[in-house]
Amino acid sequence: MQYKIPNPNCQQTFGKFTYFGCATGDIIKLDWETGASLTGSAHKDGCPIQCMAFDSKFVYTGGWDRRIFRYNRDTLVLDTECMFFESNDNPEAHTDFVKSLCVSEDEKYLFSGSADGMVYRWELPQAGTTVYLKPTITKLTNRFINSIVNLNATHIACGGSSRTIYVLDHNLKLVKEQLIQDCANISKIIIKGYIFVLSKDLFILNQNLKTEMMFLMRNDPIDLYFPPNRPELFYAACEDNLKIVKYDQAAPLDHYTKMAVTGRNMTAEQVRALIKTGPPEQYEIVPSGVGKAFCGLECVKQKIAWQGIEKDCFMLVYGAHDEVARRIFLLKEDRELFVEKAKENKEGSSSIDLDDDDEDIEIDQKKMEEIKYKRLKAMLDGSETWHKDKFDE
Repeated sequence: MQYKIPNPNCQQTFGKFTYFGCATGDIIKLDWETGASLTGSAHKDGCPIQCMAFDSKFVYTGGWDRRIFRYNRDTLVLDTECMFFESNDNPEAHTDFVKSLCVSEDEKYLFSGSADGMVYRWELPQAGTTVYLKPTITKLTNRFINSIVNLNATHIACGGSSRTIYVLDHNLKLVKEQLIQDCANISKIIIKGYIFVLSKDLFILNQNLKTEMMFLMRNDPIDLYFPPNRPELFYAACEDNLKIVKYDQAAPLDHYTKMAVTGRNMTAEQVRALIKTGPPEQYEIVPSGVGKAFCGLECVKQKIAWQGIEKDCFMLVYGAHDEVARRIFLLKEDRELFVEKAKENKEGSSSIDLDDDDEDIEIDQKKMEEIKYKRLKAMLDGSETWHKDKFDE
């Protein structure tokens, strides 16, 4: 099943609902069961949403307009009483793009990372409280802070284009930092026992921030999913396809163990040469029906019903930059149960159009150019003094 979503940059799924932060500046909540959607609009026209965060009541969005907004999770109604941005009453706020967001586990704080290397801590007020929030601020680098995550209940980890992982407590005191050798721009950090660092390749760090393993990825990884019943696998959503990566957290494969011992003394070229000696089945491309960059990858259990058949199925959910949100069956038996029957009964099968490999959705190129134009205009702070053609070379 697939739906048109205008150029999503980030996503988060809860049950049958997926939230998308879009390049248009809108946040969209999609109901996979009914196809219905809600839209929240607060960011300046043409300013992409770069990141989202959630607590039990609200969803928070950050964008290129240097603003953070929060909406009711159920209705996407904007909370107009809570100001996370610069105003006459609140001069202390982001002075550059908002690149990352994270709510603390106790939901007391919202942490945000900026394009100028700043990290902000905002104390979260109760709903209905009119407040101009004044953040606590620290500067870590002059480069992007692309990802902030909860390392545990009392600390956060963040990283970005400085190729360094920073660990801070909730008072924004720097506890530890570690430059990751041979790493390019850090796009995302995922905590799953180890610390998974997504860059051009994939680095796996222990809790002391030491690199244990490195996976050479054929395309830049965007997100990871870990099947709960298959500890030896994870799924990597990369720039142009979806891969199953065989990995055992308890007992790594031989050549990964070798890399863990020698990796810190190896150049990137030596690592690439070593990875080529590994068995070819390390990477298996999964049919995904997508030809553009992913904005995320998640797996959720959702109820699928068609022609009297009803079953709770594990579905991989992802949006991509071809303006389409998709979901596909994780398990082969579910795919065969529903999709193959739908193909056998072509008449009326549109109600279960769950296998999207054979279908292309036409992209409105004029609309894409309009989005591109608005985005560039917003990037230059609304200036009308430049001509858009010079960006189209």
